[in-house]
Amino acid sequence: FMKQLELIPTLQPLMEVPLLATLIIAVFRNLRRLPESKIRLYEMFVELMSGGWDLAKNVKRDVKFGSVIKISLLSRLSGRLHINQKRDCLQGEIQMAVRDVMPADAVVLPDLLQELIEDGLLVCSGDVYYFSHQSFQEYLAARDLADPSGRRQTQVLKWYLEGNEWWREVVLF
Repeated sequence: FMKQLELIPTLQPLMEVPLLATLIIAVFRNLRRLPESKIRLYEMFVELMSGGWDLAKNVKRDVKFGSVIKISLLSRLSGRLHINQKRDCLQGEIQMAVRDVMPADAVVLPDLLQELIEDGLLVCSGDVYYFSHQSFQEYLAARDLADPSGRRQTQVLKWYLEGNEWWREVVLF
């Protein structure tokens, strides 16, 4: 593990964050190797936390939503939060992201929210929701910027180059 970690300098600072260090070690234990980049690592984190661990560990949970829907929703939610420079949101903001991702099924919010919380990517405290780690929001916000026209990426890059540090990690992703 340590030999591989030395070869990937972008992962080394992540080992100082307990949640991320735990996930990195878990990925290594499962794959017997470390991913080649920070981006690939976060891609794996999100896939595993949105249902992949269940498959890997042969856990049978009663889930109604697949990882594609969950990741699409969380990416959209992250994008909305980041544009508004927010770390947390209320259920109504999640409902709007659900409508963007799955308009016909927007009434599924309570079940979907419960699964997202069980997965561990989203945390609920009272009536406020937030990502279990800020870097998950940043990674997913970067995914949400995948705009074929390039306008959204250009605007975010402009904000960052003008000194808006809020976008630093998103730009790096």
